[in-house]
Amino acid sequence: MTPRLSIIPGWVILHSALRGKDLQVLCTLGLNANRRHGWTRRSQVKIAEQLGCARSTVQASIARLVEIGAVERREVISDNGRDSAHWYRVVYDAPPPEGYDFDAYLDDEDKEYGPIGEASEIDPPAGVPAPPAGPESAPPADPRPAPMLNTSCLTPPAEQARERATRELSGEEKRKIERSFRKWWPMWPTMISDGEGNARQAWFALSDEEREACLAKTPAYVAAVKGLGRTKFCAASTYLADRMWERLDDPKSDVAPPSLFNPFSRAWMALRLSELSKPMRREGWPALSQFQTAQSRDADMARQIQRERMARYGWPKVTDMHEKAGRRVGSLVPGPLVGISEGFVKMHRDSDELAAWKAMHERMGWPWLPEPTPEWLWLPEGETEAAMAELQAKLNEATGRGISDDAA
Repeated sequence: MTPRLSIIPGWVILHSALRGKDLQVLCTLGLNANRRHGWTRRSQVKIAEQLGCARSTVQASIARLVEIGAVERREVISDNGRDSAHWYRVVYDAPPPEGYDFDAYLDDEDKEYGPIGEASEIDPPAGVPAPPAGPESAPPADPRPAPMLNTSCLTPPAEQARERATRELSGEEKRKIERSFRKWWPMWPTMISDGEGNARQAWFALSDEEREACLAKTPAYVAAVKGLGRTKFCAASTYLADRMWERLDDPKSDVAPPSLFNPFSRAWMALRLSELSKPMRREGWPALSQFQTAQSRDADMARQIQRERMARYGWPKVTDMHEKAGRRVGSLVPGPLVGISEGFVKMHRDSDELAAWKAMHERMGWPWLPEPTPEWLWLPEGETEAAMAELQAKLNEATGRGISDDAA
């Protein structure tokens, strides 16, 4: 059997979001891509069998690959309304053409949902020897260096323009860029073991404005990553090619500094729930007053006093947020929580949905929102326990990416 290649975009290999079987799933999709149009209609069950893992593992890998832009997915719904094998395309540099007709290729796919065929119609028949070489001698070699070829369909026009501009730089311009690279290079933590040549090439591909921004923001980026407790950094060429310093300006990024948000805003509500999801603080509570001690002789009053003290002292950061809200002062919210809050929905303060959330607060002993509350509030969608469990899973994942207590 003729060996086949799986072509994948090189930037994915060092992407920090890759986990587990992600790279193998990506290679499997690339291996089975149809040679004419680049798409494959592949069953997740079939991929799981090939890789020796669960279908849920493949499903999670595909979701991550789609999220980072390495794979494009087109869902297929069968006539009976049930899910069917979807279309997938490994994304290189160029997007698919406008008006791409997926149905036009359905008849061309075989039973295995369109793997690459063993041979194309233009392949030479097996066993036919190559024609003998001609008697004439080969032309003399050109003394000039061979041109570097780029496949235009894989290199975006903007990158082609950058490469042309780099080749057309004058000697003084190249020396200026080299000096700026020498200024930046020691800033990157992996410089001792990194590929300087690849980093230099990526540096020359940047514009003057991007190089200036990189020089200015790289120290802050390195400090932010170290502040998250991370000890590993990506390759310098990846950092430069992906312009990762720009993530400092994205309020949803984990490396961006916490941003100030107004009370009762989406992000503020996400921060509040993230604090309430933590274990209750049990130390540092003030002693009961004489009046409270006397009241506690009654069992019902004792339970009520305990609930009030839990709400007041059990989650001190939430108490602080409520006190600031009374003064119309917001709170600093880490980037990942800002992203989580985008899934929240608006609920009217007199709605049944908000009443369910208030009842859950009472069951958990959590403090309710301070008065006066606005007419509309932002909370996770769905039944309260299930919505809170889903939120907790997202918070756990975000904590792994670097939400610290200090940041929150």
